[in-house]
Amino acid sequence: MPIAQIPPHRLIRNFLGRQASAELLTYASASPEYASSTLLDAATHAHTRDDRVRFSRTTRKLGEFENLLRNRVAETVLTVRQELGLPEFSLHHVELEMASHGDGGHYHDHTDTVHENNAGRIMSAVYYFFAEPRRFSGGELCLFGWWRDPADTAHDPPHQYITPENDSLLIFPSWAVHEVMPVVCPSDDFADARFSVNCWIWRTLRQKD
Repeated sequence: MPIAQIPPHRLIRNFLGRQASAELLTYASASPEYASSTLLDAATHAHTRDDRVRFSRTTRKLGEFENLLRNRVAETVLTVRQELGLPEFSLHHVELEMASHGDGGHYHDHTDTVHENNAGRIMSAVYYFFAEPRRFSGGELCLFGWWRDPADTAHDPPHQYITPENDSLLIFPSWAVHEVMPVVCPSDDFADARFSVNCWIWRTLRQKD
């Protein structure tokens, strides 16, 4: 019997609290200079657009919420690092990107690993927030795993769907292959979208002699 292995992950509910989450949604819904999402080439660090692979709207402008999220995420991931089986590391910085997935929004399977200037991503986290009652369906994050026995390659890779929960933070290793499943939003109203903040935790890498 094949034994499936899913990447370690942790879902933290009520991450910011009802008031802060609602205030962030109000800010996000005001459309603070969103642009079409792009793909980052890990080797060249070039950004390209391909809606067939990734379709969403993003912004790096989080206003007064930037420091709140960066500090809370930094504190949280360091406490769950060991639980995810990751080595101890020196925190370099936390990178943030706010995203809106409207009708048809998706992101095909990918990893978040990037290295540059003696630093690299080691942990990823996604903070979910959206209008309630929920006005969209889909948008699950799918984590892809592997079979413990290499001989089980005849089977499709095991996977787990994680449904977005309002005011929750999902944490997993940046090396984990994951995918944002297609969103269905009948109104296609911007305020009804699946909002999230992508958080990438960078560690300091040892310089080679």
